[in-house]
Amino acid sequence: MRNRWGILVVIVIAGIFYLTFQTPTQTTQLSEGVRGWLANHGIVWDSQTVRSNAHLPEYFALGVSLCLFVGWKKALWIGPLIGIIDETIKIPLPTRHFDLIDLCKDFVGVALGVLFVVIIKKLMR
Repeated sequence: MRNRWGILVVIVIAGIFYLTFQTPTQTTQLSEGVRGWLANHGIVWDSQTVRSNAHLPEYFALGVSLCLFVGWKKALWIGPLIGIIDETIKIPLPTRHFDLIDLCKDFVGVALGVLFVVIIKKLMR
């Protein structure tokens, strides 16, 4: 079972870095698609809000998968480290930029994902 969580971690990290290297056009298209889906469900956000808040669910998924794979203590330092790497990679990219607010959202997303797993595990006992 643990190997499956490891595969999930790799998939989530690959997804995060895939999004990091998207062009502005690709990011806008994805944001518009998500915005449209949200609008169909009664949530009205502009594309920029969708794009900037994407960090939370991305890193929530990372926190959940890391917690299940390596445990909550390691997840709480590996997840933010991946966020730091992700934001730092953007510095030399001409169409991207390092954003401290996004980094904070990464940290919060990981913490919420870990907390979610810990709570679910406690409730299942």
